[in-house]
Amino acid sequence: MISIRLSEEEHDGLCRLSAVTNAHSLSDLARNAIRLFLCLTAHERLLTDPTGAVQAQMEILNRRIDELRNHLLPSEPPTTQ
Repeated sequence: MISIRLSEEEHDGLCRLSAVTNAHSLSDLARNAIRLFLCLTAHERLLTDPTGAVQAQMEILNRRIDELRNHLLPSEPPTTQ
């Protein structure tokens, strides 16, 4: 739960916005605004670094390949001289 303080003007503005956007309540309006903010923030992160997500997936795949290689290929015995 989140609690915030609003001035009377801010509260009135949110009430008007709630009515214009057909939100059922100020809570609905706030939840929708937060969802929109979070979605845009994630989208902006992808736009500013589009290769970041791909790079993270590549690192995961590389680790998995190494795990499979170690599992499938027996380790070489130490050489004695």
